[in-house]
Amino acid sequence: MLNRNIYLGAGAGAYIFPNGSDYPAFANAFLDYNAYILDRKSTPISGLKVGYIHALGFGKQFRGFDHAYSFENGVMLEPSIGWNWMFKSGHGFSLAASANITFPFGKNKGISQSIVIPKVAFTFEF
Repeated sequence: MLNRNIYLGAGAGAYIFPNGSDYPAFANAFLDYNAYILDRKSTPISGLKVGYIHALGFGKQFRGFDHAYSFENGVMLEPSIGWNWMFKSGHGFSLAASANITFPFGKNKGISQSIVIPKVAFTFEF
């Protein structure tokens, strides 16, 4: 935390689509910025992640055709809005809605110039 209202950090993660095998899993590394709007234990938050995304098992075809998610590497931007709850212990959690906007690059960049993946995130803070 830079101060009570601004968080700047870094992270890594992985995620899959709810429908499973039709799309590849994704791994990412990112810088993470969050603004805590109010000086309270329960506050709205807004954020932005900027980083690198890699599709694990890229190039799979969907029903015999390439699809937007058949890329290997990309740059990601992920704006988000949500709510954060903090406990007296200093631990907390948040619930946020975001959109992962990916710009594929490189030799295996697929068929789309950009891809938007809506997400809902539930996170723990410790």
